[in-house]
Amino acid sequence: MGKWGHNPIWQGLAVLVVAAIAMAIAHASIGTARSVWLAGATFLLLFTAANPLLGIFKHRWGLYLALSIPVYIALTATIIYVATALSSIGLDEMFEFRAFFALELIFYFLVTGLVGIYRLVLSMLKEMK
Repeated sequence: MGKWGHNPIWQGLAVLVVAAIAMAIAHASIGTARSVWLAGATFLLLFTAANPLLGIFKHRWGLYLALSIPVYIALTATIIYVATALSSIGLDEMFEFRAFFALELIFYFLVTGLVGIYRLVLSMLKEMK
């Protein structure tokens, strides 16, 4: 997959480590359930925005996408698990974060779709040249 920063697995692991640290700090310093969930959701949003954009010029975009989607799902599930464990409040009780995670999912696939369209237009322009 090339450089480690362009590998979705490394991206996911890096975001997971930073998100877990941020959630632990939020739990220790602020101590509210909302702060823990907010820290996790914020770092998931970072992955949601950066992952499709980092793959925009990959030669093997299909492989990148095939790795990115399961990493996104695993990252989301792990962040939800860690936030639930630290805050003792599940996602079912945090209504605003249910909506936030749903919007992040829509945003992830929207940005990924736009990257796909961009790549398609770019390849069509190269063929016309």
